[in-house]
Amino acid sequence: MTPDLILLFTDTQPRRLVGCHGNPAVKTPHIDTLAAEGTRFDRAHTACPLCTPARAALLTGMMPAKTGAYTNSQPLGDTIKTLGQRLRDAGYRTALIGKWHLDGHDYFGTGKCPDGWEDAYWYDGRRYMMELSPEDAVAWRTEWTALEGLRRRGVTSELTWAHRITDRAERFLAEDDSDPRPKLLVASYDEPHHPWTCPPEFVEPYLETKLPIGPSAFDTLENKPAHQRRWAENQFGVKDPTGWWSLPMMLGCTTFVDTQIGRVVAAARARAERAGRPLWIVFTSDHGDHLGAHRLNNKGPTGVTVQVV
Repeated sequence: MTPDLILLFTDTQPRRLVGCHGNPAVKTPHIDTLAAEGTRFDRAHTACPLCTPARAALLTGMMPAKTGAYTNSQPLGDTIKTLGQRLRDAGYRTALIGKWHLDGHDYFGTGKCPDGWEDAYWYDGRRYMMELSPEDAVAWRTEWTALEGLRRRGVTSELTWAHRITDRAERFLAEDDSDPRPKLLVASYDEPHHPWTCPPEFVEPYLETKLPIGPSAFDTLENKPAHQRRWAENQFGVKDPTGWWSLPMMLGCTTFVDTQIGRVVAAARARAERAGRPLWIVFTSDHGDHLGAHRLNNKGPTGVTVQVV
């Protein structure tokens, strides 16, 4: 029997922020379970350490330069076919729920479902914002980026993009088991990318957490490319290295999105049991984050390893 396919995306999640890769300080039990029960690809690398081109590669099977989406805010070329189009044509029901980032409108999207995916489940950043109050839509990109703002605005799980993505994923997996078609679900989460929106109780356990960076924290950069030295001097760089990295909001978001992944995995396995259909689950991030290594934070100027579970 043709299997259901579940592709779980996170954004800007380096392997060092996953428990199964040897970091007990970061709690990711659901991802860790997938790794323990499945096959782990420890030497997988992103095709590009930037959101749009990395996603273009993962959803087309092509290198970013071939897709037209070679940097952020660049759409896929008109003739480029995605996983959704190919598997729909092969007889699958196909849903991508969450961040798309491939329509040339950068972060939020247009709210319009592209060919290859079911419109009823399309839920890009634009559609999420349209559900929020005007005040919350602004707060999502401003106040919700810090613990004080999460507390002040009373952010709950139900208010977040991640939770609502998962709600839709569960509905898609539960819908109409009598339909003989297999399902492709892409649950595409924004977390743990900025703005790190999650309930404050996920952030609070990490307020004192500091992760050792290692010897690369003190790289002089004297033999590195000029653009890397420039990057290290701007807002994403580390001018005065301490050897430690700490960002409680990102760590809290990492644990929060792990809970959402756990919900999707449970729903997918419940469907597999009901329908007696094989199930394949793949977890990956589009790319990672430097986390202070070689005096760099964020992403962009150099390649970053990601994990595929």
